[in-house]
Amino acid sequence: MSLVIGKFEATPKGGFKGQIRTLDFSGSVSLHVNPEKTGENDPDLLAYSHDIPLGKAYKRTSQEGNDYHRVLLSFPSGGKKIVIEGNLVPRNGKFELFYD
Repeated sequence: MSLVIGKFEATPKGGFKGQIRTLDFSGSVSLHVNPEKTGENDPDLLAYSHDIPLGKAYKRTSQEGNDYHRVLLSFPSGGKKIVIEGNLVPRNGKFELFYD
């Protein structure tokens, strides 16, 4: 079962901005286009919270032909490393981050 942990809006520069809420993290997150992407293995987007790097995202296409972003976040919290993986999916004109 997937759980919505974030809500985002597209930005004019091809990225996203929004909020993520989990037990370990609650805050603003922005996804910016990766200016150093040179190949298909490089992330399409880089994730930040208040200019602190949190992770990356890769553009993917589902088997049904729908575009989404696979989001991978990692950060320290309370002396341990928190890892969040999910899919950023368009929904009703906005975007939702589903934790899986």
